[in-house]
Amino acid sequence: MADKKAKSVREAVESAPVVAEETAFLIDELRAQSRKVFGVRAEIMDGALFGYVGNAITKTEAKSLITKFLREKAEKEEEEVKDNG
Repeated sequence: MADKKAKSVREAVESAPVVAEETAFLIDELRAQSRKVFGVRAEIMDGALFGYVGNAITKTEAKSLITKFLREKAEKEEEEVKDNG
């Protein structure tokens, strides 16, 4: 019985997907390469990460914040055009 249980646990562990932790990069390093890595100027990254606590971030987190920042900026500009039009 114990052998069966050990075998089923081992099979479950072996068949489980391996989830690698994403590497965090120093914000200054990503900022210096922002055009190459994210396709945006360093100033956009500054705005997106404004208020971010910490000196390192994953590319996925940074990309998410950049996308959110650009979307909010576009929505704000769109509202201003409607108000002035």
